[in-house]
Amino acid sequence: WGRYSRRFHMSVHPVDTYLRQASYAHNRRVREDCIDLISAVNGVVCDYGCSKFRPDLTQYNNCLTLRMKIPFTFQGTNTDVMVMLAIVPSYPTDPPHCFLILQEGTFISQPHPYIEPQFGFIGLPFLREWCFESNLVLLFSALSHAFSETSPIFKPISSPPPQPTLPISLPIPPTPTIPVPETRVTKEVVPPKTWELVEQKASAQLHKLIDDLIIEVTVDHDLKARERALLNEMQLMLVERVRRQVVFGVSL
Repeated sequence: WGRYSRRFHMSVHPVDTYLRQASYAHNRRVREDCIDLISAVNGVVCDYGCSKFRPDLTQYNNCLTLRMKIPFTFQGTNTDVMVMLAIVPSYPTDPPHCFLILQEGTFISQPHPYIEPQFGFIGLPFLREWCFESNLVLLFSALSHAFSETSPIFKPISSPPPQPTLPISLPIPPTPTIPVPETRVTKEVVPPKTWELVEQKASAQLHKLIDDLIIEVTVDHDLKARERALLNEMQLMLVERVRRQVVFGVSL
């Protein structure tokens, strides 16, 4: 008995935990189809009820549910969509009810030939033609094929945020430089005195000096030649000093 007990314990599947909470007329068939789907498809999650993901579908709270991603290729792009299967009590006489579970940022494509837009109910031809021999693995293949023809969801193309408009900077014209006339400190130019004035003044002073000398010479007839030469030299020096005083303003 212990050997058979261990064999029975090893054959228990996680699906059995949820099957004990539900009531199915064909309990064994439900178990076999669910295990076949979990074995064939990666990521299938078994649960009881659907209030966690679709609280609006309260009529399936007493049903075994399966969640899985349906991969498909639409217009050359590989993607997937989450689908929930609710195994109704009359399964496999009646097909499971299938619904979309939308991810954040996705919406149901409208119009879509197989999806009801309000609740995301999926109505494939495969489900309408369901028979007792149909199973969940075949349903998975039918969903992937149908979604590859017409995508059940779409994601709005988010436009990039507007770039801040920078003010147009026009080139600033260079400030015209107004030529400033060069200010030069000019000395007052005194018009040069003509030699005529110099000669007149020098001549007047010279004549006065000569007159004085003539008087002296007349008085002293015995003036020596050396003294006369000195007198001539003094006359020349006097003329030069007078010229300098007139032209350059040098005082005598």
